[in-house]
Amino acid sequence: MAAFLRVFVGAVSAAAVALAFAGYLGTFVQGPTVPVAVGLVVLATLVNFWGIDVSAKLNLLFTVAEVAGLAIVIWFGRTTWGTVAVFEAPFGVPGVVEGAFLAFFAYLGFGSIVNVAEETENPTRTVPRAILLAIGITTVFYILVALSAVGVVDWQVLGDSASPLSLVARAAGGDAAAALVGAIALTSTANTVLILLVSTSRLVYGVSKSEYRSFPTIFARVHTDRRTPYLAIALTGGITIPFALLRDLGQVAGLANGGLLVVFVLINGALLKLRFDAPDTRGGFTAPLTVGRLSITALAGLCSSLGLLVFYVSSFV
Repeated sequence: MAAFLRVFVGAVSAAAVALAFAGYLGTFVQGPTVPVAVGLVVLATLVNFWGIDVSAKLNLLFTVAEVAGLAIVIWFGRTTWGTVAVFEAPFGVPGVVEGAFLAFFAYLGFGSIVNVAEETENPTRTVPRAILLAIGITTVFYILVALSAVGVVDWQVLGDSASPLSLVARAAGGDAAAALVGAIALTSTANTVLILLVSTSRLVYGVSKSEYRSFPTIFARVHTDRRTPYLAIALTGGITIPFALLRDLGQVAGLANGGLLVVFVLINGALLKLRFDAPDTRGGFTAPLTVGRLSITALAGLCSSLGLLVFYVSSFV
């Protein structure tokens, strides 16, 4: 169930980010949103098939561009931080919770690092460090970008924009700055789609192996020339495209969040149970903050995930 949901979340997330890419592309060239999003998914699937080496190099190049774009936005808005009403909540506590649920989408990718463990040197040590460092560094950027964005542009105007970072750059630095940030946002969203497709296809490949059999073993086949799990890659790209057809970025992001929250409930619940059933069994990484056999980290993750999941489900009632 966890494997199925993670594949679902990966596909839906890739579709949502592809729609965001189409939104930023619209600031340069007017065109239909859905075909652009689908085209990006197809192109990223082809790059994924070509090999992990190419994907990793593109990821590194695009990540440098992403950080540069965020730094520009932060720089433009740095003088407005003192004017931002940090504790203002126009929609009260429900609005804060809804904001947290939507922002949760920005944290979907960190767990995907695990899915390329077989293609990582010393994964037991490297992968946990990579996840913790990535979350810490990225959260600082998120906060600074948020402060700059609402300091430069009214929050209601931001919420109605298909390319909010370009809007912030235009308001603070003119059309040239908006074009630069918009171009960087295109590389950022394209990079994210590629990462999601790579990690999700590797997950499909992993759980399709004969020792797991969560998925049909045919998806564990590796291409003789490219040495990539081509059928898992094709499946991931194929199930991503229909979600891009939904067109509504908020709706697609909500589906991804809901699915991942269920996964987080399962995983944190499993960790709580394992700490009691097999307290002496340890892998390469041990979750911190344990009192006796109770993992405080897992309990906090379970409760917060359940809370956001209840909020999401209640929004349809």
